[in-house]
Amino acid sequence: MSHHLSSNLALVTCREPLRISLMNCLNEYFKSNNDKLKEDAQVESLIKDLVNDNLDVGCSFIVKQVQEKNFPE
Repeated sequence: MSHHLSSNLALVTCREPLRISLMNCLNEYFKSNNDKLKEDAQVESLIKDLVNDNLDVGCSFIVKQVQEKNFPE
């Protein structure tokens, strides 16, 4: 029961901060390293697609880490 509760709590609390953090990191990366992408709409669309494609992977990793930390307790 504690695994289920802790994993659901971690999933709820990490989803939006992870999305914001990924968007900020990717935005900084593309603005500093890629002068060829001049259109902001193109960059924003690319960032949103990358974040949406990888958000579940990041959340799954966080949930797995929470469950492993909760196991000994």
